[in-house]
Amino acid sequence: MSNNPVDENFYEQVLIALFKEMGYQYECGYDVERDYREPFLAEDLRKGLRRLNPMVSNTVLEDALRLITNVNEGTLEQRNEQLLRGMKQHILLRRSSMACSLITY
Repeated sequence: MSNNPVDENFYEQVLIALFKEMGYQYECGYDVERDYREPFLAEDLRKGLRRLNPMVSNTVLEDALRLITNVNEGTLEQRNEQLLRGMKQHILLRRSSMACSLITY
């Protein structure tokens, strides 16, 4: 073990404290029931998308969820890049006074 007081555990605890101060709730990963083969907590993601996009129809929300969670081609690094690129550029919600629709590029 290193004599450096700033190790992985120290860094983790600092970040946990920071996020708690910002109002986030913390749960130890070992205490979260989930399928470890799935990278997303689908229901939490669905709730977050709904909270951020309250005017979007369920169909549009489910389409966005499908696009976010179905990145299956390439290496892990390529999939991460594809997801980030999609979140930045390709998954947009077009809003009008009458409806919302999902646009992908």
